[in-house]
Amino acid sequence: MTANEGITDLADTSEFDPDQQEIWDEQKAIYAGFLAGNPDRVDHRIAPEATIWDWETEKIANGHEEFALVRAARPAGIDVPRALSMVTEDPIITIHGDIALGRHRVTVVYELPDGRRVARTLRCTLQWQKKDGEWWIVHSHEDIIRERDVEVAA
Repeated sequence: MTANEGITDLADTSEFDPDQQEIWDEQKAIYAGFLAGNPDRVDHRIAPEATIWDWETEKIANGHEEFALVRAARPAGIDVPRALSMVTEDPIITIHGDIALGRHRVTVVYELPDGRRVARTLRCTLQWQKKDGEWWIVHSHEDIIRERDVEVAA
């Protein structure tokens, strides 16, 4: 999978400054890592002390070790939905010095074990902090706001 393959970006970022664009590009690279099944790429810019509210659990993860436990608790094998593609949209990235607040929506299309496809739209909020010239996620919160069946073209 090439960089950001499987990601459709509907955002108009023409007004973004370089820091906003860097954050948005990193967010899409994280999603590409998710689609590729590459947790190391997903975690690449998540600070070791980050707090993460994953949409699949009510408990907040404190740091990489607890986030690894969230991942380990997910179902595995052939009976789990497979992420096929993502659509990102409506990013708002507000920068205050070395802190940035990012908000956006992402829709993930999954293929279920029975062959049906569903689209889950998530509302995402992330706090980023610039450390040594690089932006790091220090908090992430995502919620499912909509789930719908997707028609598969014949």
